[in-house]
Amino acid sequence: MVLMTGFLFKDWLYKWDNKLKIQVRHVLLLVDNCTAHPAVDDLQMITLKFLPPNTTSLLQPMDMGVIKNFKGHYRLRLNDRIIASLDANPDEKAIDISKKITPLNALYLARDAWKELKPSTIVNCYSKAGLSACATEEEADMDDFHDVAINSALSREEFEELYG
Repeated sequence: MVLMTGFLFKDWLYKWDNKLKIQVRHVLLLVDNCTAHPAVDDLQMITLKFLPPNTTSLLQPMDMGVIKNFKGHYRLRLNDRIIASLDANPDEKAIDISKKITPLNALYLARDAWKELKPSTIVNCYSKAGLSACATEEEADMDDFHDVAINSALSREEFEELYG
């Protein structure tokens, strides 16, 4: 398991900043006060703004339902996998099956769980946090939003480039 560290965060920010320079794009990145998110002053295309202390659950859209929804879809897939294995081999125990799940298996489960998230769930969480450009969900082009959300995942090459 790879944990976020200040070094990894800075490295990721510098790489993203360089890509944004090529695209001539400026972004504002809202960041919580996790110790793995240090201030970085020499970015050219990224402006970091830190959330006030102890407000993440109140202001961060992902904490307002997206993560909970994702975890529910992930657990459902994990349970389905364990139950299918138990059905195939009744002598096996669920705990033994769960220990056989590899990090690659977990990534596939996570990918499938993310695909199950409804775009409206994400839009609603951003709206609840006051970060929506649309007054109502109906105003949002859900098909475009869904394509952006699903296709924003890193490709294998991009993942390996960033994390070795």
